[in-house]
Amino acid sequence: MGLYGSNGFQIRLVPAWNRVEVVRRGDVVDSIGFELKAELRYEMEFACIEEEESWLLKVRVWEFDSERPEMPLMKLRYPKAKLRFPLAGRGVLTATPYSGKPVTFYSAEIYLEEFNPVNAAGETVDFKIDSVE
Repeated sequence: MGLYGSNGFQIRLVPAWNRVEVVRRGDVVDSIGFELKAELRYEMEFACIEEEESWLLKVRVWEFDSERPEMPLMKLRYPKAKLRFPLAGRGVLTATPYSGKPVTFYSAEIYLEEFNPVNAAGETVDFKIDSVE
């Protein structure tokens, strides 16, 4: 799953190595160990937040139908100076089958800003700009 097209960033779940990776232009920017079970479904959340000198990247991964973690699994800054071109483009979904098992995306949502499930009043907030099912 990625943001800002081919010049942007992607998160990748790698069950063979039990890793979650942040990738840009085919290169792994950062990774972290995370137990992944091929028979389970996972929810993924990826935020790219523009700051003055860098992009703040936040990654959350959790088992489907369980609680969304409050804290990101990964949080890193990527300097704007390392970009060849300004980030622009759309969200992307890509998958490579693991051990010959099919890959299914149940749904995907893209938000203009970082996803915030509830506002200060406890109300669900939905500022969705594009959705794919």
